[in-house]
Amino acid sequence: MNEDVQQHYSIHEDGSYQFNQAIHPDKIISIAKHILDGRFFRGKAFCDPDATKYYLVLQLAEHEQEVFACMFLDNQNRLISFEKLFYGTIDQASVYPREIVKRALMLNAAAVILAHNHPSGMSEPSVADIAMTKTVKSSLALIDVRVLDHIVVGSDGSSVSFIERGYMAG
Repeated sequence: MNEDVQQHYSIHEDGSYQFNQAIHPDKIISIAKHILDGRFFRGKAFCDPDATKYYLVLQLAEHEQEVFACMFLDNQNRLISFEKLFYGTIDQASVYPREIVKRALMLNAAAVILAHNHPSGMSEPSVADIAMTKTVKSSLALIDVRVLDHIVVGSDGSSVSFIERGYMAG
């Protein structure tokens, strides 16, 4: 996090934040991302779908173009790395399973959570989203990397979990 943002607040012993002056919403989001990264990086496991969706909403909802990202996890479902891998247009992004497989191998990931945003605001998965997820899941299965979920984030802060909708079966 940049020092300009850090000058606007202090952290108390109980973990609460004291802001010294008015802060622009973009800086608040930057602070929130910093807190999340510290809280989840090789720390807590991503076993709670609501916490995972919240994390991904903060990471992806603000983008004006479609962004496809992966949360690479260890065998305890702890975050190794969150990476935005593919960028697209306002309504699509090309996703290359080969690149996801390469990155999973490089990071020695045991599992991944896929995520992308819908800049239109609607977090409802498309037929293409479901088909692409099956392709990525099959590709990662060849190297024994589990796909735990795919979460679609709307620009309005909504999110949809493929697991919760039953799209990950099979």
